[in-house]
Amino acid sequence: TAEQVAMGMAGLLSVWDDAETAAVPGASTGLNDIPLVLQDRNFDSNNQILYNPNNMWGYLGSRILVNGKPNTALSLEPRAYRLRLLNGSNARTYKLAWSNNMPMKVIGTDGGLLPAVASRPYVMLMPGERVDVWADFTALARKQIILRSLSFDPGGMMGGGGGMGGGGMMGSGLAMGAAFDILTAN
Repeated sequence: TAEQVAMGMAGLLSVWDDAETAAVPGASTGLNDIPLVLQDRNFDSNNQILYNPNNMWGYLGSRILVNGKPNTALSLEPRAYRLRLLNGSNARTYKLAWSNNMPMKVIGTDGGLLPAVASRPYVMLMPGERVDVWADFTALARKQIILRSLSFDPGGMMGGGGGMGGGGMMGSGLAMGAAFDILTAN
């Protein structure tokens, strides 16, 4: 399915229940809820998706897309948001962190809401995984913050670490474990 993942669209289906509506401010309206699908792609000279997998490990692209767009910038109000992050890449793992070292406040994962907020310096997100992060931008009015993937050793991922998730692969394109910006919020 690797080629279909690389060539197809991806999206999130948001589901709320009564417990979630009570636990997450604004959950029932979706007003503070932003879905973000992270994907990596390679493009040819006509700006068409180029699928060129490593025969052993899959596809690593040289450009990062958020909701299908490169160089993503979000204009956000100075308030708190629930960011629903999905790794829609077929081989890339992301080590997500904020440029100002604001903690990643994890409120949910693939299994649903966590019983309590898990505050981490970064979050590892493997292909197909989802994580919900509560990000309060109240104090960041008129300031810019960047969501980045920090550098990491892909060979050391199998043993776990300080984030959530694990695993590792190598390939072509933007190297696995390389640092890069994902999106800018201001």
